[in-house]
Amino acid sequence: MSSLLVLAACLLAGLGLRGRLDPAPLTLYVLHVALPALALVEVHRATTFSAWGVASVWLVFLVASLVFPLVGRLCGWDRATVGCLILTAGLSNTSFVGFPLLEVLVGPEALPVAVPLDQLGSFLLVCTLAPIVGSRFAGQSFSPGGLVRRMVSFPALWAVVIALLLRDVAWPAPVEGALGRIAATLSPVALVAVGAQLRWPPPTAARPMAVGLLYKLALAPLLVWAWMRAGGETGLGARVAVLEGAMAPMVTGAVLAQTYGLRPDLAGALLGVGVPLSFLTVWVWSALTI
Repeated sequence: MSSLLVLAACLLAGLGLRGRLDPAPLTLYVLHVALPALALVEVHRATTFSAWGVASVWLVFLVASLVFPLVGRLCGWDRATVGCLILTAGLSNTSFVGFPLLEVLVGPEALPVAVPLDQLGSFLLVCTLAPIVGSRFAGQSFSPGGLVRRMVSFPALWAVVIALLLRDVAWPAPVEGALGRIAATLSPVALVAVGAQLRWPPPTAARPMAVGLLYKLALAPLLVWAWMRAGGETGLGARVAVLEGAMAPMVTGAVLAQTYGLRPDLAGALLGVGVPLSFLTVWVWSALTI
């Protein structure tokens, strides 16, 4: 319960600091300092790895890439709206919101399973397919060289590689202790940054926002559940995959949509409503998957 109170307090603190706090430095700290530290600790000690779980993250994005253009044609939405929905509702907030909620609902043992899903799933998507989708729906060209540079310059990816290569080498106790203390700052700092970015949706974003959240919070976890069942995956790995699939829209996905000029108002609305709502819906999915 204390962990949940900390999460709620940090989210509310971010909300209270909107307009006075620039979330960009906090986001950079989480991505370039706290997340690599968490990867070095959790991936290094991970004893389970679900390839089906990692694939489920890609599946949610690929299905979104098929479903939202179809829904967009039926509803008469423009390309910017469809592109925004794919980038935001097609990507799960597997780290900023996902890790804190998993720690509360499942326990610390969920993190070693969740980190590979985040790094090999969400992170690689943000570095590869997501910019391609953003460029396409914004009518721009993309550079393969730029994608490669973005991947190799991301510290968390190198942290995952190092942790996997040194799986059989124990970290010195002071090093592991220091990494653990840095990693522990990820959830509070991330949720303050998320809270500072939440906005109430404008009326023009209401309908596509509702469709996007229906997919992200209800259909995506159902899709992941069916996928894991088809692969014969059960236990902790399957539960973590379903809950990560049920998480709120991804902050980085919304930032990408805004960067490409794909309905920034809709991207902000999906975060502003999706993140608080996901605290309830993920709890429901957690209860269903016990």
